[in-house]
Amino acid sequence: MSVQLRKRGCSLAAYLPADAFWALPSMISSGAITHIEARFERLSYGSGDLQSLYFATASKLAELG
Repeated sequence: MSVQLRKRGCSLAAYLPADAFWALPSMISSGAITHIEARFERLSYGSGDLQSLYFATASKLAELG
């Protein structure tokens, strides 16, 4: 899993189980997921390893505050 941040864009690559990957579009369109938090190690030359992904709704994030 990795993240790259550059002047002209950014990318995030992660390996997800097939069921989770294919469920994401419908979960986003239905509002079951509204935010994705990505945590990654300190970047070196704009690249680093992704440590975790967290999927949430706006209301859940407000609860966590």
